[in-house]
Amino acid sequence: MLVFAEVVATGSFTKAARRLGLSKASVSREVARLERRLGAQLLRRTTRSMSLTEAGEAFYAGCQRVAEEAEQALRSVGELQAEPRGEIRFCAPVSLGQFQIAPRLPAFLARYPKLTVRMELTDRLVDLVSEKFDLALRISGRLADATLVQRRVCPIRFVVCAAPGYWRRQGIPREPAELARHNCLGIEASPWRLMLSRARGIRLQGDLHIDNGDALRRVAVLGHGVVCLPT
Repeated sequence: MLVFAEVVATGSFTKAARRLGLSKASVSREVARLERRLGAQLLRRTTRSMSLTEAGEAFYAGCQRVAEEAEQALRSVGELQAEPRGEIRFCAPVSLGQFQIAPRLPAFLARYPKLTVRMELTDRLVDLVSEKFDLALRISGRLADATLVQRRVCPIRFVVCAAPGYWRRQGIPREPAELARHNCLGIEASPWRLMLSRARGIRLQGDLHIDNGDALRRVAVLGHGVVCLPT
């Protein structure tokens, strides 16, 4: 298609070959192959002139539309590189999104006015590909999925804490192993997993799991158990 369009645009097999960096014979063979594939003659050729057949005119018009669409696609990509635009869909943990991300979004959108943001707040581990997220902010260690690109934004400090009344009743653990006898809330959450990755062999137990850090904090304040939360 490209070779044929170049022949028509230049009006010459020789000029088309020169512009494409091919031999004249290669250009002629490519046009002949295209005509055989389409089952129609596209060009009327004599030793002195060349013109389009009716089929050739229709096909060349299609080539021009394809070329214009390709050029538009290239321009669109170039514009995206020059200035971010479109929609960004991302997710973040609930508390992090509420208190750290959301307050910064107005300034971000003022800086990039051609962007729109769709943020989903969830403490579950989403599948970026199947759920069609562009990115995710996570409080976690290194990703297990090597196909994802990971960037560290900032360090986060975790603390193991409970209400004063709970510590008075159950005693304050002096080392991680002593947590095994406490009611540890939300033990399936990533903060506990990260903490235990440095203290292997500890088996935690707890009677309540909530997939939301703020809700776990509220339960812990009531003296129901121990939580591991980011500061």
